[in-house]
Amino acid sequence: MNGIEKIVARIEADSREQCARILERAKAQAEQTVISGEQSAKREYEIAVAESKKSAEERCLRLAGSAESEAKKLILASKQKMLDSAYDLAMDMLCSYPQKTEFLAKLAVKASSTGRESVVMNPLDRQNIGLQVVELANKMLAAEGKTALLTLSDNTRDIRGGFYLSDGDIETNCSFETLINAQRVEGAAETAKVLFG
Repeated sequence: MNGIEKIVARIEADSREQCARILERAKAQAEQTVISGEQSAKREYEIAVAESKKSAEERCLRLAGSAESEAKKLILASKQKMLDSAYDLAMDMLCSYPQKTEFLAKLAVKASSTGRESVVMNPLDRQNIGLQVVELANKMLAAEGKTALLTLSDNTRDIRGGFYLSDGDIETNCSFETLINAQRVEGAAETAKVLFG
């Protein structure tokens, strides 16, 4: 299991617990909406009985359908919020990952096509771990018998983490934002299944 899979597994475990709490609140809100709708329908029914029993029954059915629809919307919104929270948590965990230097070096080795690219990072990562990432990636490339001439760019990018590999006009986006979004697209159905059953 590689680093990102461990992170995703940890996120999924935390998210399941958060999801259960949110779903319970959503269910409680939905039940309250149904109860409130039924109480309102009952009052209106009693008032309308004198005029028409049929009219009151139709009104009750409409309110119950509306309450059910509102409950479904609340549950769906809660699920979407949980998914968003899970991926936000994944981003935070990646940005503060204790083995971030090694992770980024391995990512650079995988993403490098020539071994001569320039690594462009955000200003903070460039300053704190940029040289270590490039040096470690070059060692890994050399160990694989590949060209190992990656350099740390003087330029920076406005990204939360990760990097761009730049080789002239060709860039490879390995920013954490791109990695998380790709994982979100590829694993959306599976993540939803894990979180919501």
